[in-house]
Amino acid sequence: MTLVWQSIFYGLVAEVAAFVFLCLPLPTTWRIGFGRLLVKVPLAKWLAIFWSMFLVVHFAQELMEARRMNDRLQQKDINPLGAISNHDLERKFRAERNLYISGFSLLLLVILNRFLALLHKLHGTETQAGSEHKQAQSQEKELAKLREQLRAAEETLKKETAKNK
Repeated sequence: MTLVWQSIFYGLVAEVAAFVFLCLPLPTTWRIGFGRLLVKVPLAKWLAIFWSMFLVVHFAQELMEARRMNDRLQQKDINPLGAISNHDLERKFRAERNLYISGFSLLLLVILNRFLALLHKLHGTETQAGSEHKQAQSQEKELAKLREQLRAAEETLKKETAKNK
């Protein structure tokens, strides 16, 4: 494998590792912290954009290469004098291997981006629910104080009405 395809393969391994880490039953704060690192850091954003463009270009290149190799091998099958060499079969294998590696890496990148978006939305919902819970608790305390004041006012009113009778 060339350096380009080794880098794509190791990028795929890194994507799988990140996805597995995000899917582990870890505390939500750890997953959100890791997701925030991947989403909020400007260098990570640029790296993700570059990586996705790199994968799209190489996927398209290998798609064309695989089609070209298939057409070439079909022409040799039709031609009775054209023998299929091992070199042609090896090139077809490499083209398909690279196509699958880049395609799966591109698919996993899309899934990982969607997963991070959902994780970010979950974090926003949890913080909103936490703030609403705190607000409800403070309102319950205020309601308890108002009920106590109402009971005190009722007792005072009963005492005054008893004195007036």
